[in-house]
Amino acid sequence: MTAVTIKTQTGKSTMGNVDIETLTREQRMQRMFKALGISWGLAFCSVFVPVAHFILVPGFFIAGPIAARLVYKKQSRITGGRGSCPQCGKDLPLEPGPLSWPMEDMCSHCQTQVSVSLAETPSRS
Repeated sequence: MTAVTIKTQTGKSTMGNVDIETLTREQRMQRMFKALGISWGLAFCSVFVPVAHFILVPGFFIAGPIAARLVYKKQSRITGGRGSCPQCGKDLPLEPGPLSWPMEDMCSHCQTQVSVSLAETPSRS
């Protein structure tokens, strides 16, 4: 669990926690080959689409290695989390996604846009 600060645009804030998963090299390789396989599978299926296959097949074929590289570079991801909405105080589940700060989310109760960032640790003097 990693502590995060949840803030509204008006400046109200609360604390929450997120789970961060660090991917091993093997997991990243699996994800890379999955992305490559999906892209090249779509390229193969596109062969049977009249006229559009002239663009779709080369597009998916070229996109495969690009997508695979992007997926392989992701070393960590957020698997979920919890906090409370600074505006209405109700439970705010944080959705899984890529590890990038700050994250943007919306409270499902009051529809307030919130920004989620790493909590500042107090400095030791």
